[in-house]
Amino acid sequence: MALKKILPTRFGHDAEYHKVESVHLNFVENFAEVILLSFENKKTRDAGYRYLDSRRILLKAIGFNDDDPRKAAYKLIKKQELFTDSEDVIEH
Repeated sequence: MALKKILPTRFGHDAEYHKVESVHLNFVENFAEVILLSFENKKTRDAGYRYLDSRRILLKAIGFNDDDPRKAAYKLIKKQELFTDSEDVIEH
């Protein structure tokens, strides 16, 4: 899975394909740290090009009961103001 939304990067290029790289769960402090990588688009990511930017997103750890914490991360990221109107990209 990934998220699709055109966002500017720190380097002046837009990125429209955003993929969770990692999820670190801290149940003692009740938060999740998610690293989201931003690529120009799915085609460049699939071709093996390096990501254009990355974001560190802190979320409450509530909701991370799924077998795959990335699924929960995507759901919670879409509730963040920056990503509320993003589209899901389902990968097979």
